[in-house]
Amino acid sequence: MSVFALLDDLKERLGIQSSPPGLYNQLTDRLTSTYADDVVGQGLVDEAEGEVRDWLGRRYSLPSVTPSDAILARSLKTLTIDIAAYRAFVTHPAKPEVRKSHAENYRRALERLQAIADGKADLPGATVLPGPSTSGPTSAVFGHQSILTEEGMQGF
Repeated sequence: MSVFALLDDLKERLGIQSSPPGLYNQLTDRLTSTYADDVVGQGLVDEAEGEVRDWLGRRYSLPSVTPSDAILARSLKTLTIDIAAYRAFVTHPAKPEVRKSHAENYRRALERLQAIADGKADLPGATVLPGPSTSGPTSAVFGHQSILTEEGMQGF
């Protein structure tokens, strides 16, 4: 179950109505393109969140519950729904043409995710993962020099 976005967010983005069938209905009903299939819709949202987590998990500790920071929550929701809406088109068996606005939102979401993952942009409100540390205890070697040298091994 997604925590970045809700199924209702995808329904709102795509539009749901019964007559004529809304875009959400058309894209989630894989047989007749008439009746909304919330199992398919939730799968799209969950997969999109997984992709967002894959991109951002390189730099950020991501929440396992809905973020309390409003800016972070809005950013994660927008990225997730942009990807889910695009995937609703491209994963449909009938391969309907992706609407320009959805294709553009998807392209921008991927560009933003790439920039954040590469450190060229930030994700406000998120906790940055600690980087490698060069501080800490140092090691030292005490005792005799190695006896397994060419000189030490003479006679064996």
